[in-house]
Amino acid sequence: MSRNLVFIGAVMLAGWTLGAAQGPDTRTGPQRKAPVASAALVEDQVLQVEHDWTQAYLNHHLAAVENILGDDWTYSPADGSFKTRAQVVEEFRVDTMKYETITQNNVKVRVYGITAVVTGDEVITGSDGGRELSSHIRFTDVFVKRDDKWQAVASHESSILEPSDAPVKP
Repeated sequence: MSRNLVFIGAVMLAGWTLGAAQGPDTRTGPQRKAPVASAALVEDQVLQVEHDWTQAYLNHHLAAVENILGDDWTYSPADGSFKTRAQVVEEFRVDTMKYETITQNNVKVRVYGITAVVTGDEVITGSDGGRELSSHIRFTDVFVKRDDKWQAVASHESSILEPSDAPVKP
């Protein structure tokens, strides 16, 4: 008889535990667990921000660029310099560059919780003061999810040498 009571008690406890685990999370503050989004959904969200950023450059839309860049965003362009968000925003404000195309290839997203790393390469064409420009770069963009939106916090690029640009081997 006592075995039956122990068994019934264990079954009731297991049922109560499973039932409680199925209920909504009513905790508040930092102990509340954030809902887990599927990896594909998060990747799509980050890729959309990357796309919006490209469109902002093509359309010279400063407000969109400012919205995507976190206040602490830093940038290391292919020329080896280092720039802050404030410097890039000011350059963009007075920029005479007209982007005709920005084509991204080989884009990959890796998500680490509230951080995402996007890598790929870009072919950029445009003009500056009537002078034709084109470049092919490899890029890495780091995003962090803040206040329910993804913002860029760091970007790095390097030039991809075309065969005609490559140094001549001795």
